[in-house]
Amino acid sequence: MSEFFQAKCSSKYDSHVTRLFIKLFCYLPIVACNDNFLYLHGGLAGGLETFEDFEKFERRYPIVNPRVSPIFDSVWSDPCSVIGNATSFGQNERDGGITTFNDNVSNEFCLRNEVRIIRGHQVYVDGVNVRPTKLLACISSMNFYGKDPINGKVVECDRVKANIRDVVHHPISFVMCYFFQLSFLLLFWFIFLMNASIFFCNYYNAIKTHLDIWYA
Repeated sequence: MSEFFQAKCSSKYDSHVTRLFIKLFCYLPIVACNDNFLYLHGGLAGGLETFEDFEKFERRYPIVNPRVSPIFDSVWSDPCSVIGNATSFGQNERDGGITTFNDNVSNEFCLRNEVRIIRGHQVYVDGVNVRPTKLLACISSMNFYGKDPINGKVVECDRVKANIRDVVHHPISFVMCYFFQLSFLLLFWFIFLMNASIFFCNYYNAIKTHLDIWYA
């Protein structure tokens, strides 16, 4: 977990929620793979050359800072924004000691292991970014941190190819949303009118009782 995420989580919720996230992250898998694809959130780190290198990770501590690299880099690193950058690993423009890896790093890993890499962690307005080195990134969110609308994508993979699909809201979801809003509004007015009727009935009966006593 990056320092940026911890700060955001603590400011929006509290330190208890932040600790729960840290504990949860300790149980989440770092990577997943099948015959042709490697799936991870961040990217590659120094010293990672084969799938067996990922299996050597020790998960006895939270992923909270760069000192536990290469686990930290696998979760948070990004490909270098400059195509053809000669530096294998560099400093990321994000905060928290996150690194970048260049196209040579990802290309060599993919060729050595005969896979393609599918990752997230970055926002693209088109929802997807395909690098020339068998590296594909996508974001499924359609509204991330209130930024411009994103054409969210998901990637469906079989053992041969990756299919990119658009994220769409099912029309029924909008109907159900308006239905529940209308139902809530009608229920509110029903309860309000019932209480108003009871109030005026009690008020009328009280006045009638006082008048009967007065004229009696």
